[in-house]
Amino acid sequence: MRREEKKLILHLKKLKELGDKVPNWNYKYYGKYDNISELQNLLAGLTKEDWSFYDWRQTEHGPHKATETIPILFDPKYGTHRGKESKFYPLFKEELTKLSLVLPKAEIIRAVLVKLPKGEEVKAHWDYGNESFREHPRIHMAVQTNQHVNFNIGGEEKNMKLGEFWEINNFVKKHGVKNLGDTDRIHLIVDIKQLPVSLL
Repeated sequence: MRREEKKLILHLKKLKELGDKVPNWNYKYYGKYDNISELQNLLAGLTKEDWSFYDWRQTEHGPHKATETIPILFDPKYGTHRGKESKFYPLFKEELTKLSLVLPKAEIIRAVLVKLPKGEEVKAHWDYGNESFREHPRIHMAVQTNQHVNFNIGGEEKNMKLGEFWEINNFVKKHGVKNLGDTDRIHLIVDIKQLPVSLL
């Protein structure tokens, strides 16, 4: 049995053990970032070499093989602490600070930009293998998209509009995305660590 098959079996077993404790929703909407043009301007400065600089995510995780990634704050082990600042972090630091004001009171511990080229897809999968995927909400924000990008979680399709913040139930629900349009789709994906209740 392959490693991925073993991990999937363990994941499904974990979901069964959790039973009613697992959340049953697919998406949660947190609001919209109105000044998306600033992020788009920063994207315009990225080169083809920048997008190909980092390939761990797409080579280690089969469903993501068609994507390209810009790591900003990243931890390949998906731990509970803030990820490492990449060489791209200074470029996006100010925008991440602004974006954090739109999110619930929380610390952004990981942030990546993920491009899904036109005509490509991220095949349906679960995010598993680390408890961080269950404990830390994962939020998507479309920075560049088109009307033919269809995100599917738990059988529910959604076309995420520019600047909208959507949390996806990635640990519990199988999810994937197809870009059937004629332009590339780019999402900013952030994982957040919620602050203690006493600080909220």
